[in-house]
Amino acid sequence: MSTRRALRLLDIPQIDDEHREIIKAILKFRAHIVAGKGWLEQYSVMDELEQKVQLHFRVEEHLMQIYRYPNMEKHVFEHGEYSCLLREVKERLLRQPPTTVTADFLLNWWFQHISDFDQGYADWFSKMLTSLEILSRNAQNENAMGSGI
Repeated sequence: MSTRRALRLLDIPQIDDEHREIIKAILKFRAHIVAGKGWLEQYSVMDELEQKVQLHFRVEEHLMQIYRYPNMEKHVFEHGEYSCLLREVKERLLRQPPTTVTADFLLNWWFQHISDFDQGYADWFSKMLTSLEILSRNAQNENAMGSGI
């Protein structure tokens, strides 16, 4: 499997940066597997990945609450599924060495999640911000007209 794949950007700088960092951590985990690094090094990378993912999920979920994203429940469910998967991979590391198939699955999940789920909230946020900008301009115009300007 090729690990070279274009990362879809959502035009939300913090989220795009977090996605890049998570992808880098997964690729680092994969590189450790290919290089035959020990379980402690692999576990350390998985621990780092899990921390990045949990922070990222909290940020996304907070933004979804702020913007009242209508598909939040389904999105949060997906986050929970991936969190469980990461814990399982970490626990399995203690019993048996991982394969690149595991790392590839973790990586593919991200690309798919960004395309199928994250793009949805990015579009919603953009729509909400556009609506707020229009409302703000209308209010400014009404104020300007009401003040005789």
